[in-house]
Amino acid sequence: MLKAVTAEQPGYYASREGVTWAALTNADHWRVYKVILGKRVEFELLLEFCISTLDPKAESTIEILYAICKEGWKKSALESLDEKHEALNRYLVGAIIRSKHFVGLIRRKLRQVHHGAKVDVDEILRLLDKDVLKLEVLGGEKAELAEKLVHKAAKKLARGKAAARASKTAEKKGSNEQAKTAKQPGGPAAL
Repeated sequence: MLKAVTAEQPGYYASREGVTWAALTNADHWRVYKVILGKRVEFELLLEFCISTLDPKAESTIEILYAICKEGWKKSALESLDEKHEALNRYLVGAIIRSKHFVGLIRRKLRQVHHGAKVDVDEILRLLDKDVLKLEVLGGEKAELAEKLVHKAAKKLARGKAAARASKTAEKKGSNEQAKTAKQPGGPAAL
């Protein structure tokens, strides 16, 4: 088993070399870290596993071993695994659950289950914050960043929907004007 004291060691080595990934292993127990170079060096644990306890038939085992093998390095498998890890980030999921759209969905479902019960959005948010979600998911720098990502994605979706509606309206207007021109005396139909 790897000692907890040595957990920061690969991150510091990687930061000095300017690399993105670092692994710490004793050949059986593996830890793979993502190194984030910024104002200060940070590293996040991406993978931790023991070779001796992996199930060779499990899909997750294949994914893990592929990420650290030579072919996986060539195809950026660690980056793909990191993207999946980021997508399943507890802060991001917490921000999605607290989003206006999701809270509205919860409100509608509660009304369906309890036949028109008057439930306020703020009451649902208080319940989520107090009893459903962990405090660490709701506060801090990572939670704020996740909330910004969710807000940005919602804005982008709303802009896309507005553009699609505007396009449909313009198409309808254009087809209506063509129909009017065709019906007018001396219009294309008269030729």
